[in-house]
Amino acid sequence: MGLNMFNPFSRSRWGRDIAFVLVVKVILLFLIWVFFVRGEVVQVDEAQMAKALHLESRFSPNSGGIHHDQ
Repeated sequence: MGLNMFNPFSRSRWGRDIAFVLVVKVILLFLIWVFFVRGEVVQVDEAQMAKALHLESRFSPNSGGIHHDQ
């Protein structure tokens, strides 16, 4: 009868432990975002991306980028 899995106090302890770990993880993710991601701006050149993805052949220069095959 030494099983503690039916003890209601042990469940609340596990719940507190899990909640504590989740709160710490959320705080750490927020700090990582603040220090490494928040101020970053990405500049993308559309022509270079289209060339890199081989999309330039799908657009006609006369149609202004409208797909005619749809």
